[in-house]
Amino acid sequence: MILAVLFLGFFILEGFDFGAGMLMAPLGRIAKGDREAHRRAVLNTIGRSGTATRYG
Repeated sequence: MILAVLFLGFFILEGFDFGAGMLMAPLGRIAKGDREAHRRAVLNTIGRSGTATRYG
């Protein structure tokens, strides 16, 4: 039970980064034009966090 609460807290606090990472594949498929520009737009919403440097 404690482990479930800890995981839930982690995903709530870090959810925006995970969501942006999960959007990479769908945005790459539906992009009409420069796919890299769409990818950079998603990464720029995260800003200068540790996750942004991992994906970029």
